[in-house]
Amino acid sequence: RTEPANGYGGKREALLDEVRGNFRAMLAARPPGQPFAYWFGPTNTHRAWVRGSGKRLWGIDPDALRGRMPAYLPDVPVVREDLADYLGEVQALDAALGVLMEELERSGESANTLVVASGDHGAPGFPHGKCNLYGFGTGVPLIVAGPGVRGGRVVEDLVSLTDLAPTFLEAA
Repeated sequence: RTEPANGYGGKREALLDEVRGNFRAMLAARPPGQPFAYWFGPTNTHRAWVRGSGKRLWGIDPDALRGRMPAYLPDVPVVREDLADYLGEVQALDAALGVLMEELERSGESANTLVVASGDHGAPGFPHGKCNLYGFGTGVPLIVAGPGVRGGRVVEDLVSLTDLAPTFLEAA
């Protein structure tokens, strides 16, 4: 997709305001003192990004990627721009998670909340990415934090989301 340059005004803020508003509405709707589960399922990194948005919205200059591209991607302008746009979507996701963490802290619930953030596949539409068993397709983030979870570890093991149940039970 393409979008006129003047169509970007306020897009970052609108995205983050929507994330904040949805989380606040969920907390406000639950009965006081009751546990909650909140599933944040953004589609930012699912190949629907706007061409040029990495630079315009997130300041990721495709030319800065020259000579820094993974060996399996052609180091040409159109691919650098596409990767910059994807990295912009990653930045958007990171900013949204930051908003959720701020709101959780603001609500006073952070000390009692298990937070899990994960990806489910690699970058779509790129060689070695989504649907491929290379690092760019399987090396996805998984972060677990909160009460009862020992932090500060990096685990390089192959993990499936079904492996999380024991962690949830131990934390509970």
